[in-house]
Amino acid sequence: MKRHRTAMWHKYDKEPLHRLFAPYVPWTTPKNWYKNIRWFFKSFKYAHQRIRRGYSDYDLLDIGDYLTGLAAQSLEDFMHTVQGYPVSYEQYNISEDSDEGWGRWKDEISACSARFFLSLECLEDFNYHIPDMPGAIEFINNQIKHTGATEEQVRAWHDECMKIVKNRQEACREAMEWLTKHIMELWN
Repeated sequence: MKRHRTAMWHKYDKEPLHRLFAPYVPWTTPKNWYKNIRWFFKSFKYAHQRIRRGYSDYDLLDIGDYLTGLAAQSLEDFMHTVQGYPVSYEQYNISEDSDEGWGRWKDEISACSARFFLSLECLEDFNYHIPDMPGAIEFINNQIKHTGATEEQVRAWHDECMKIVKNRQEACREAMEWLTKHIMELWN
């Protein structure tokens, strides 16, 4: 049975999600004590949801990172426990003593996992505003004010960060293509 939003849920509309779901804040003020105690009880709720559903409300805040991390770690663990390889890799075993097919299979699993991990790495203090989008002027002005850089330096930094983001998206796309191609061959 799906619950409808009640008056109890409207209190969450007033506070930004990053404050509601922040896992830890320093214990400097009583307000932070309350937040940490609240997080302690929410962590039990999220653990229960992960047991029942396989994911929690906390994971849904950025489900892309959650699923990518799940795939990366699962493939990493699978690589260490796998005991066989697909028949299509039999062609690499030239002699009876050769185990090249086994090595190639493990290398491909490891490469796919590494691509997923690469796509998970995030840029610190990076805002995804494109310089011509609304809100970009405030972003550039804030960067100039806080770092003392010129507008050209901020735009060059932003362009470099966007290249890194595109490379990480490409790594995720390649990993997903490999996973799609070999999904039925991932058995122990």
